[in-house]
Amino acid sequence: IYEENELLQGKLDILSKTNMVDYAIDIRKQLYPKQEVPETLKNRRVQVLSQLQELQNEVAPILKLLSDEVAMKTMETLRDSKALLNFLTKEHDFKVELMDSLFKLAKYRYECGNYSVPTSYLYFYIYLNAIQTMCPHILRYLATAVIINRSRRSALKDLVKVIQQESYTYRDPITEFLEHLYVNFDFDGAQCSPRN
Repeated sequence: IYEENELLQGKLDILSKTNMVDYAIDIRKQLYPKQEVPETLKNRRVQVLSQLQELQNEVAPILKLLSDEVAMKTMETLRDSKALLNFLTKEHDFKVELMDSLFKLAKYRYECGNYSVPTSYLYFYIYLNAIQTMCPHILRYLATAVIINRSRRSALKDLVKVIQQESYTYRDPITEFLEHLYVNFDFDGAQCSPRN
Protein backbone atom coordinates (compact mmCIF):
# COMPACT_ATOMS: atom_id res chain seq x y z
CA ILE A 1 0.00 0.00 0.00
CA TYR A 2 2.82 2.41 0.95
CA GLU A 3 6.20 2.81 -0.64
CA GLU A 4 9.10 1.52 1.44
CA ASN A 5 10.86 4.89 1.34
CA GLU A 6 7.75 6.64 2.70
CA LEU A 7 7.61 4.19 5.60
CA LEU A 8 11.32 4.60 6.30
CA GLN A 9 10.97 8.39 6.22
CA GLY A 10 8.04 8.17 8.64
CA LYS A 11 10.09 6.00 10.99
CA LEU A 12 13.01 8.41 10.74
CA ASP A 13 10.77 11.38 11.53
CA ILE A 14 9.43 9.64 14.63
CA LEU A 15 12.84 8.37 15.76
CA SER A 16 14.41 11.80 15.43
CA LYS A 17 12.31 12.88 18.44
CA THR A 18 13.54 10.01 20.64
CA ASN A 19 16.78 8.77 22.19
CA MET A 20 16.87 5.76 19.85
CA VAL A 21 19.73 7.28 17.88
CA ASP A 22 21.37 4.03 16.72
CA TYR A 23 18.06 2.84 15.29
CA ALA A 24 17.57 6.23 13.60
CA ILE A 25 21.05 5.94 12.06
CA ASP A 26 20.23 2.45 10.74
CA ILE A 27 16.96 3.67 9.20
CA ARG A 28 18.73 6.67 7.68
CA LYS A 29 21.34 4.35 6.11
CA GLN A 30 18.53 2.28 4.58
CA LEU A 31 16.81 5.40 3.29
CA TYR A 32 19.95 7.15 2.03
CA PRO A 33 22.58 4.41 1.50
CA LYS A 34 25.01 6.65 -0.41
CA GLN A 35 25.00 9.53 2.07
CA GLU A 36 27.12 9.92 5.18
CA VAL A 37 25.45 10.02 8.57
CA PRO A 38 24.92 13.70 9.46
CA GLU A 39 27.04 15.22 12.22
CA THR A 40 23.89 16.18 14.11
CA LEU A 41 22.98 12.49 14.50
CA LYS A 42 26.52 11.58 15.49
CA ASN A 43 26.57 14.38 18.07
CA ARG A 44 23.15 13.35 19.35
CA ARG A 45 24.44 9.78 19.81
CA VAL A 46 27.43 11.03 21.82
CA GLN A 47 25.10 13.16 23.94
CA VAL A 48 22.71 10.24 24.63
CA LEU A 49 25.56 7.89 25.57
CA SER A 50 27.12 10.55 27.80
CA GLN A 51 23.83 11.09 29.64
CA LEU A 52 23.37 7.32 30.00
CA GLN A 53 26.87 6.94 31.46
CA GLU A 54 26.25 9.80 33.88
CA LEU A 55 23.03 8.18 35.13
CA GLN A 56 24.73 4.80 35.47
CA ASN A 57 27.56 6.32 37.49
CA GLU A 58 25.03 7.91 39.87
CA VAL A 59 23.48 4.56 40.73
CA ALA A 60 26.61 2.39 40.52
CA PRO A 61 26.10 0.90 44.03
CA ILE A 62 22.59 -0.25 43.11
CA LEU A 63 23.68 -1.66 39.74
CA LYS A 64 26.45 -3.55 41.49
CA LEU A 65 23.92 -4.86 44.00
CA LEU A 66 21.52 -5.97 41.24
CA SER A 67 24.28 -8.01 39.62
CA ASP A 68 25.30 -9.69 42.90
CA GLU A 69 23.40 -12.99 43.05
CA VAL A 70 24.27 -13.65 46.70
CA ALA A 71 22.97 -10.24 47.76
CA MET A 72 19.79 -10.66 45.73
CA LYS A 73 19.11 -14.05 47.33
CA THR A 74 19.71 -12.54 50.76
CA MET A 75 17.28 -9.75 49.94
CA GLU A 76 14.62 -12.28 48.97
CA THR A 77 14.97 -14.05 52.31
CA LEU A 78 14.80 -10.90 54.43
CA ARG A 79 11.16 -10.40 55.29
CA ASP A 80 11.33 -7.29 57.42
CA SER A 81 11.75 -4.02 55.53
CA LYS A 82 13.86 -2.49 58.32
CA ALA A 83 16.22 -5.48 58.34
CA LEU A 84 16.43 -5.27 54.56
CA LEU A 85 17.28 -1.58 54.67
CA ASN A 86 19.92 -2.17 57.35
CA PHE A 87 21.45 -4.98 55.29
CA LEU A 88 21.55 -2.83 52.15
CA THR A 89 23.03 0.25 53.81
CA LYS A 90 25.66 -1.56 55.87
CA GLU A 91 26.74 -4.23 53.41
CA HIS A 92 26.27 -2.57 50.03
CA ASP A 93 26.65 1.21 50.43
CA PHE A 94 22.97 1.66 49.58
CA LYS A 95 21.28 5.04 49.94
CA VAL A 96 17.52 5.45 49.66
CA GLU A 97 18.07 8.72 47.78
CA LEU A 98 19.53 6.70 44.89
CA MET A 99 16.14 5.16 44.15
CA ASP A 100 14.98 8.30 42.32
CA SER A 101 18.13 8.17 40.20
CA LEU A 102 17.48 4.48 39.49
CA PHE A 103 14.01 5.40 38.29
CA LYS A 104 15.50 8.10 36.03
CA LEU A 105 18.00 5.59 34.63
CA ALA A 106 15.22 3.08 33.95
CA LYS A 107 13.16 5.75 32.18
CA TYR A 108 16.15 6.90 30.13
CA ARG A 109 17.03 3.35 29.05
CA TYR A 110 13.40 2.83 28.10
CA GLU A 111 13.47 6.01 26.00
CA CYS A 112 16.58 4.62 24.28
CA GLY A 113 14.66 1.52 23.22
CA ASN A 114 16.11 -0.85 25.81
CA TYR A 115 12.99 -2.32 27.39
CA SER A 116 14.17 -5.43 29.25
CA VAL A 117 16.81 -3.90 31.56
CA PRO A 118 14.60 -1.10 32.95
CA THR A 119 11.99 -3.69 33.86
CA SER A 120 14.38 -5.32 36.32
CA TYR A 121 15.21 -1.90 37.80
CA LEU A 122 11.55 -1.08 38.28
CA TYR A 123 10.81 -4.48 39.77
CA PHE A 124 13.39 -3.69 42.43
CA TYR A 125 11.91 -0.22 42.88
CA ILE A 126 8.17 -0.43 43.09
CA TYR A 127 5.58 -3.07 43.55
CA LEU A 128 6.46 -5.02 46.68
CA ASN A 129 6.97 -1.91 48.77
CA ALA A 130 3.48 -0.65 47.97
CA ILE A 131 1.89 -3.93 48.97
CA GLN A 132 3.94 -4.25 52.14
CA THR A 133 3.27 -0.80 53.50
CA MET A 134 -0.07 0.35 52.22
CA CYS A 135 -2.41 -2.57 51.82
CA PRO A 136 -1.29 -6.14 52.47
CA HIS A 137 -4.94 -7.24 52.21
CA ILE A 138 -4.78 -6.55 48.48
CA LEU A 139 -2.86 -9.82 48.16
CA ARG A 140 -6.21 -11.62 48.54
CA TYR A 141 -7.66 -9.81 45.53
CA LEU A 142 -4.47 -10.09 43.52
CA ALA A 143 -4.36 -13.84 44.20
CA THR A 144 -7.98 -14.25 43.16
CA ALA A 145 -7.42 -12.27 39.96
CA VAL A 146 -4.36 -14.33 39.02
CA ILE A 147 -6.17 -17.61 39.66
CA ILE A 148 -9.34 -16.66 37.77
CA ASN A 149 -7.73 -14.92 34.80
CA ARG A 150 -6.11 -17.48 32.51
CA SER A 151 -4.00 -14.90 30.69
CA ARG A 152 -2.35 -13.94 34.00
CA ARG A 153 -1.09 -17.41 34.90
CA SER A 154 2.45 -16.29 34.17
CA ALA A 155 2.19 -13.92 37.14
CA LEU A 156 1.52 -16.81 39.52
CA LYS A 157 5.22 -17.36 40.22
CA ASP A 158 5.71 -13.72 41.25
CA LEU A 159 2.52 -13.78 43.28
CA VAL A 160 3.63 -16.87 45.19
CA LYS A 161 6.96 -15.18 45.97
CA VAL A 162 5.16 -12.13 47.37
CA ILE A 163 2.73 -14.26 49.39
CA GLN A 164 5.66 -16.18 50.82
CA GLN A 165 7.42 -12.96 51.80
CA GLU A 166 4.31 -11.45 53.34
CA SER A 167 2.99 -14.56 55.08
CA TYR A 168 4.34 -13.38 58.45
CA THR A 169 2.35 -10.12 58.34
CA TYR A 170 -0.83 -11.08 56.50
CA ARG A 171 -2.78 -14.32 56.21
CA ASP A 172 -6.22 -15.19 54.91
CA PRO A 173 -7.75 -18.39 53.48
CA ILE A 174 -6.86 -17.59 49.86
CA THR A 175 -3.22 -16.70 50.50
CA GLU A 176 -2.88 -19.66 52.89
CA PHE A 177 -4.28 -21.94 50.18
CA LEU A 178 -1.71 -20.72 47.64
CA GLU A 179 1.08 -20.95 50.19
CA HIS A 180 0.15 -24.55 51.05
CA LEU A 181 -0.15 -25.48 47.39
CA TYR A 182 2.80 -23.70 45.74
CA VAL A 183 5.29 -23.08 48.57
CA ASN A 184 4.90 -26.00 50.98
CA PHE A 185 3.45 -28.48 48.46
CA ASP A 186 1.09 -29.51 51.25
CA PHE A 187 -1.96 -30.71 49.33
CA ASP A 188 -3.85 -31.80 52.45
CA GLY A 189 -3.31 -28.38 54.02
CA ALA A 190 -4.39 -26.71 50.79
CA GLN A 191 -7.56 -28.78 50.75
CA CYS A 192 -8.40 -27.84 54.36
CA SER A 193 -7.42 -24.17 54.05
CA PRO A 194 -10.47 -22.81 52.14
CA ARG A 195 -12.83 -24.63 54.51
CA ASN A 196 -11.45 -22.94 57.64
